[in-house]
Amino acid sequence: MIDVSQKRIKDRIRAVVLCAAMILGAGQVAGAGGAARAAEQAGQTEQARQTEQASQTEQASQTEQTGQTEQKSQTEQTSQTGQTDPGDQSGPAGSEIPMNSMNPLDPSETEAPEQTSAPMNPTGPAVTEEPGETSAPTDPTEPEEPTEPELPVLHLGQETYPALVLGSEGAVIEKPEQEGTACQYESGDAGIAAVDEEGHVTPVEVGTTRIVVTVTEPGGEIRTYEIPIEVVRPHFTLESTNLAKGCSMVLAWEDAGEYDIACSSSHSSVVSVQSSEPGMGVKIKARKKGSAVITGTLGEVSFRCAVAVTDPKLKKEYGFYEKNKSFTLKVTGLNKASAPKWEAEDGYSCTVSDKGKVRTKKIGSEEIYCHVDGKTLTFYLAVSTKTAVKAMRYGFKQIGKKKYSQALRMSRNYYDCSSFVYRIYRHAGKYLVIRSSWAPVAADIGHYYVRRGKRIKARGRAYDEEDLRPGDLICWGGSHAARNGRYKRIYHISLYIGNGKTLESSSTYNNVVIRERSILKKSQIPVVVRP
Repeated sequence: MIDVSQKRIKDRIRAVVLCAAMILGAGQVAGAGGAARAAEQAGQTEQARQTEQASQTEQASQTEQTGQTEQKSQTEQTSQTGQTDPGDQSGPAGSEIPMNSMNPLDPSETEAPEQTSAPMNPTGPAVTEEPGETSAPTDPTEPEEPTEPELPVLHLGQETYPALVLGSEGAVIEKPEQEGTACQYESGDAGIAAVDEEGHVTPVEVGTTRIVVTVTEPGGEIRTYEIPIEVVRPHFTLESTNLAKGCSMVLAWEDAGEYDIACSSSHSSVVSVQSSEPGMGVKIKARKKGSAVITGTLGEVSFRCAVAVTDPKLKKEYGFYEKNKSFTLKVTGLNKASAPKWEAEDGYSCTVSDKGKVRTKKIGSEEIYCHVDGKTLTFYLAVSTKTAVKAMRYGFKQIGKKKYSQALRMSRNYYDCSSFVYRIYRHAGKYLVIRSSWAPVAADIGHYYVRRGKRIKARGRAYDEEDLRPGDLICWGGSHAARNGRYKRIYHISLYIGNGKTLESSSTYNNVVIRERSILKKSQIPVVVRP
């Protein structure tokens, strides 16, 4: 049994030596660079072989000690199975043991461990990577080389032809397919559109011209074609503009003919594109304060307009003044490009300058307009007597601050309709009807001033605003109102502040408010008085 084990060890050592010889032989075939690497590997292999032999010598002594035990065991097995060649147990007769199927240093024939050295190339020397010689990985996202865009083709005999956009590559004229056909090209105005000998038409300047194409066929027949050329240069009429928040405008373009132009916004949350109309422009809307660029595209040419969104507001919307007073209106939320323009509605009660300076003239009311960044702001001016101005200014300060209550009408934080007009006039130094700590009701106030000839008459079925002036008292009631046992069935009173508006303590809104009264009907207002 000892002889058999030693034979196995010798066979495996022989296999290792044979493997090293194959590596050395392959290194000689490889050339100078490969030979160096093969020699290095062969040296490593020889070193490994020597280490293996030393290890095998140590293992041989261990094998001799265990050999007798193995021989006894195998003898018993042989007597039972009738086998006579213990070296034939790994396979059928004549078969060879693959070199990579077992470790030659391990007599227990366990599976060989994984190699940690560079793998061998079966057709040449072992392949090892030299430092610094690694190839760069290929980037799968690397963009392909851009291809030249195909030019529009102008076909001979075509009924209509598209315009050429200035700044584009132009177009190419169709060539006949028949062999031997020659074409000559000539531009009617090379200053508008030039053409080369290959039929490539290049736009030069805005305008119209014709390209004459002379076709000579192989048989000598000559045909002539004329191609009308229109060169356009689409652009917005404005390079930049302001637009107030919430407003819309049509951003006009020129030199675009009737062609469809695609438009987009760089920030649609700031400025959105709503619609475009051929030959006119694109409608845009300002959504919020900021800036955006509107881009129009025709063919391969784009043009732009920068839009800044502002948020203009008047510092005050109402003013109450006596005659011959001056003041200046201010607007906030603008930028340096904003240019407010001011105008008075009819100029009867005041004048206004280009810079917003107002000068009052006569008693009455006026709407002053400020046009800025596509938005119109309105200032409501009331011009009246000193007492009425003081009463209106004090009443205006109460807006949103006092609740409505009839029971608490004379309390500090409450008004009803009649106590409101009574107390604001009292603040201005004038008592309505009676000097008292308790205000008279609306019907009594109206009736009192009618008896004293202070009534303002209606014209037909309504009151004319020209007959009214800021500070007048409007009494609501009439035949359509519910019967309440009071004069003219009056149930409500309010202060007229001009421009068709009233200032009042309202039970509907439970506070002091300004209300729009566009039409003052006589059927609803039996009495208007001037205290």
